[in-house]
Amino acid sequence: MQKIFLSFVLFFCFSSIIWAGGYQVVLQGNRQTSLGNNGVGLRPDASSIFWNPGGLSFMRNSSVMLGTNPIFGTVNYAATDYFANTYTATTDNPVSTPFHVFANFKPSGKCDNCKWQFGLGIYTPFGSSAKWEDGWRGQYILQSIELQSIFFQPTVSYKITNSLGIGAGFVYAIGKVNLQKNIPIETTTTQLFAELDGKAEPALGFNVGLYFEPNEKLSLGVNYRSGLTIEVKNGDALFDVPSYLYDNFPQNNTFSASLPLPANLALGLSYQANMHWMFAVEAILTKWSDYEYLDIDFTTNTAVLNDIHSPRMYEDKWIPKFGVEYKPNEDFAVRAGFYYDPAPAGPGYITPETPSANRYSFTGGFGYRFSQKMNLDMSLLYIIGEKTEQTHQDLINAGTYDAAKGTQDALEGTYRFSAIIPGFSLSYNF
Repeated sequence: MQKIFLSFVLFFCFSSIIWAGGYQVVLQGNRQTSLGNNGVGLRPDASSIFWNPGGLSFMRNSSVMLGTNPIFGTVNYAATDYFANTYTATTDNPVSTPFHVFANFKPSGKCDNCKWQFGLGIYTPFGSSAKWEDGWRGQYILQSIELQSIFFQPTVSYKITNSLGIGAGFVYAIGKVNLQKNIPIETTTTQLFAELDGKAEPALGFNVGLYFEPNEKLSLGVNYRSGLTIEVKNGDALFDVPSYLYDNFPQNNTFSASLPLPANLALGLSYQANMHWMFAVEAILTKWSDYEYLDIDFTTNTAVLNDIHSPRMYEDKWIPKFGVEYKPNEDFAVRAGFYYDPAPAGPGYITPETPSANRYSFTGGFGYRFSQKMNLDMSLLYIIGEKTEQTHQDLINAGTYDAAKGTQDALEGTYRFSAIIPGFSLSYNF
């Protein structure tokens, strides 16, 4: 059985691609996903390494969990200023598969009185992927983008009393970026093309949490996941242009860029009303305000190839979450939930790479215990993005439109995002 789990771990680690729409991906455990993404105040499982390391010390067993969430997401764009307001474009995104792998163990094996718990998490909490249809209106801003990040988190948790646990994890993050767009210069042959491709320098962060279980019915948690910055240095800046344009678009050029991955502060609780019903609520503050500008610096500049300093001006947002679980017996659980994810970017700062919108997320799923050692959790997440409109005046006010150059970093028009995300997590206790 352990060899089977190792095979799954290797498969997920080498097949991860992040999803479309926004670049925070909170899908680290399908029990939690089906409960409206509640996890900080829930009674712990191996995924507490991510949700709340303080709860890990309350685990009775050592265990391994792995899971994934295939994402089927689409962004629709509609122009509001030309083609008689009939122009539309749609992303054609490949199916993305963010994954999570968690393992925890007690140094002395299975016991009720062990105070220490150790663990390791490998997961994908941030990313973005979007591929717009060929030749769409915004092809000179963005044709496709892929941002990937993988976090490795060794964790330790200590049970201070029978009711209180504390835990912390060290985060080591890696990532990469690939951005493609067309160049707005007409030729008699083919469309000119630019691609930025690079691997990020390793980044460091941490994850800390407190878990409090005053009685058999109530559990509460507090979790803080630090922000960090992904930096690309000396990435490849590739330009597919005729040789007579090499002076404007130097070959063998490189670039540097950075992207902040924001901190999160979460407060949550769960209440076991009786043997059948459990309710959970949570609120999480995401420090999106760290993302003020998108900066891309080219090693070699020319008269037409300038560094990019594009405002994003994201704002901090609170996300409320609600979940409910019904267990007709000890082996089976049915779950449902809802959470509201407000847009971090306002009109004028909505861009094709991560179209920002208020999102309404509906969740459901079930859990089944095959035996004392094996558990399966399934979830289904449906996200509806509110239609967001951006006017020409919004772009001017935000500084994302440059009339002097005749170019713009964002488009006026409307965006609408939707996604269907199934998922499973399989746990093995030993």
